[in-house]
Amino acid sequence: MMKDDSLNSKKHTVPRSLYIVSLLCWILLLTAQLMMLISFSGKQISDSATYLSIATKLAERNEWYPSTLNINSDYLFGNGYINLVILCLRLFGNIRVLYYLNILFTQIILFSCLYIIKKTLDSSKVLCWFVILFCLLNTFWSEIVHLRTELPFSALCYLSFALAYSKKKFSYILSGILLAMANWIRPLGIAFMIGLICIIIYRRTLIHIWKPIASYISVVLLIGTLTYLNCGYFVYQSTTLGVNLMMSAHGNADGSYMDVSDIAPIPKEQRKNMSFRDVDNFYKKQSVEWIINNPGKYISQIPKKIFYLFSTETYSGSSFYNNKVETGGIDYIKSIYAKVTNKTDKPFLFADLLVLFNQIWYMLIFVLFLIGFGFSIKYNVWRGFAPYMLSLFIGTSITLIIVGGARYHFPYIPVFMMYASLFLGTTNQTKEKDYEISEINESKTLC
Repeated sequence: MMKDDSLNSKKHTVPRSLYIVSLLCWILLLTAQLMMLISFSGKQISDSATYLSIATKLAERNEWYPSTLNINSDYLFGNGYINLVILCLRLFGNIRVLYYLNILFTQIILFSCLYIIKKTLDSSKVLCWFVILFCLLNTFWSEIVHLRTELPFSALCYLSFALAYSKKKFSYILSGILLAMANWIRPLGIAFMIGLICIIIYRRTLIHIWKPIASYISVVLLIGTLTYLNCGYFVYQSTTLGVNLMMSAHGNADGSYMDVSDIAPIPKEQRKNMSFRDVDNFYKKQSVEWIINNPGKYISQIPKKIFYLFSTETYSGSSFYNNKVETGGIDYIKSIYAKVTNKTDKPFLFADLLVLFNQIWYMLIFVLFLIGFGFSIKYNVWRGFAPYMLSLFIGTSITLIIVGGARYHFPYIPVFMMYASLFLGTTNQTKEKDYEISEINESKTLC
């Protein structure tokens, strides 16, 4: 097993108080999640409502998604997740079990990341700081009552990464299977597959590199084949590329989410006979033509997309209001600012405080992530987390091609926390020379 030994030392000790605080934070996370599960009585909104609507119709017909009922939809999305919702509706008759599953997904993300840190750095302080950063970000409290793809997708990806460090016989095969399932939920599997391959290279186990790739392709083919038998189309992931690309490929585009039906409406007579694939091709063609003719305008949106992608962490906060308040847009942020500055008569609610704290905590994590990334390069300890940074970079690049949105950064929050906890868990010891910062042996394989 290869680790960044330059940050490992038998001399370092972890204050007992740090262990206690991290344990208390974990207990707080579970308590807050259970309280949210018990108290939440709101309806699903936005994409969650659409997922539930589609799943309910298909569950009543004893069908899976997509079926022939969905052929004329504008697009397919959240394919794997909608099928999970259908399964729960058919087995239990309600969606409440999905809230419990979301708690499980949260714990899978947390403990998978802890296992990864243990295998790469073996630093107890870094582990404790990761727990604290993770558990106090109340996105992980509120997200559990949303029927969204973020939690299951992230859980499958980080569990896949964790398995890559295991010595179990079938761990690499299972890693590939999990990533294919994640891609079935959200079409970003390729970004994490490259990260997984990077881990294999870093650990100098190239003899096994074919295993996750083969299992990934096998599951993709299986999903595509079953979908073909179900609806007549070979589909293994969502088909939203055309719609999302169109949002950034028109004269009024600013890099944010927009309704494409108003931007490039399809004539009704033409739309009647179009499948989801035809609609996707229509929007892709329109988008590519516009981008070719307006490359400067398209490229100029990138800074705004980056801002929209990484600037806020409030979209899950609607749970604290029983989904009666939309917390993901600029209007909500303005309303909070007005309350804080006493420019409105509306009272400052406890829910407001929770969302405001989450935004501040996220910003702190993001700043520490940037510092931690620089720290890892300065002290030549970047190799351990490089696969995750690579997945973040590739995933972000894919997102910037289409449209910027705060929800899209969710799968990378654990990466932010890895680097932030690396900095918090080692910077004091570095100054006190409790850790021996030394050059990593050049014989180690670079990622």
